[in-house]
Amino acid sequence: MSGRLRIPVATYRLQFNSRFRFQDALSLVPYLMQLGISDIYSSPVLKSREGSTHGYDVTDPTRLDPELGTEEEFNALVEELRRRDMGLLLDIVPNHMAADAENTWWRDVQENGTSSPFARYFDTKWLDFNNSGESAGYRRFFDIGGLVGIRVEDPQVFRETHALIFRLIHEGKVTGLRIDHIDGLYDPLEYLERLQRHILPEDKNSRFFVVVEKILCGDETLPREWPVFGTTGYDFARALTALMVDNEGIEVLGRIYHRMTGLEKDF
Repeated sequence: MSGRLRIPVATYRLQFNSRFRFQDALSLVPYLMQLGISDIYSSPVLKSREGSTHGYDVTDPTRLDPELGTEEEFNALVEELRRRDMGLLLDIVPNHMAADAENTWWRDVQENGTSSPFARYFDTKWLDFNNSGESAGYRRFFDIGGLVGIRVEDPQVFRETHALIFRLIHEGKVTGLRIDHIDGLYDPLEYLERLQRHILPEDKNSRFFVVVEKILCGDETLPREWPVFGTTGYDFARALTALMVDNEGIEVLGRIYHRMTGLEKDF
């Protein structure tokens, strides 16, 4: 990978699944370029649960999802982007994996408990855990039992879950990252610093382009010490929505909301 930092000017998000594959995206690249898009913002592309429509339920982070296409087809998409001087911003999911039998790491933990070689990979409370995985014995993604939290703060877990991502970056195929649910990590700052060190190990003064999914509430701001280029834009979307909403109209909606729900909360 060249050490050159690429900062997207205009991104277009593509949601990959079995009905929209790498080959489908390839045919859209010329059109997106005509629109002025500088970088494709890709949904997660690592192996996820069979039939997944979104890719955030990863089952094997060591390979691309075959439902999206082969590595050769992925490379063809990358080459077409390169030919047009466009980049690829990849969405990655360091916080959780699918709590599913398709996830061989998780299945091994279910079968072997603390004796599993993958026992350290997941954020579990063993006084509460049982082999069915149905108890509240593991950290979940919010309240979704089908997504189990992983201990990315563990160096071995970090290496194994990011090995393919780092290879794609070092081969110049991925030019930026979007980090899903950064607040779910044990130590977001330490994770982000380690991420940058692994991507640019010989250049402490440079940064790879990384943005984070961070929901800022009220007057909250992004921590200045985080080595990132910003958020994925919820704060901007909130401000833009407020700009586009008529004050009198929102009062009417509020009265309707209170009448229908009986709640006193602000709409």
